[in-house]
Amino acid sequence: MLTPYVLHREAICWGWESRAAPFAQVTPTHSNPGLVVLLTLWALGSVAVFFVMRQRLPRKLKRFEGRERLSIKQIHDQFYPACEMETFTELWKEIASSAEVPPELLRPTDRFDKELGPVEGFRVAGEMEDLEEALMRRCEERQLDFHNVKAETVDDYIKIFTRT
Repeated sequence: MLTPYVLHREAICWGWESRAAPFAQVTPTHSNPGLVVLLTLWALGSVAVFFVMRQRLPRKLKRFEGRERLSIKQIHDQFYPACEMETFTELWKEIASSAEVPPELLRPTDRFDKELGPVEGFRVAGEMEDLEEALMRRCEERQLDFHNVKAETVDDYIKIFTRT
């Protein structure tokens, strides 16, 4: 019977038991079924996530079909000319990244629970968690009570954190 053998813990040899080198310490290797199951589950989970993301993101972006793409500078100049450009850009990109929407497609009226919310049937745990953490961090920096801050739209979020 052909079985794997570890020779001096340096190499694996495949061969007949009787053909093992007489000077080598021959130890049969044993597979760990728990590890095999864990790796299989991880691989299957990764494939499932890939397919869910592949279907979810196009459906989310479909909400913005027909919307003109505006550069961040155009959006700033049109809607927030009084805001410092650097701060505005940081906030705008933070929202876009968390919502998984290109920044050129965002508008101040976009709502976090509608246009930017999870896709029905493809709800991903913690989808807007990054933005919530950023909101809490920014509230803490400005000594605001997170529970009393209400940001339902992109405009709310920008205005809360660009106030002087």
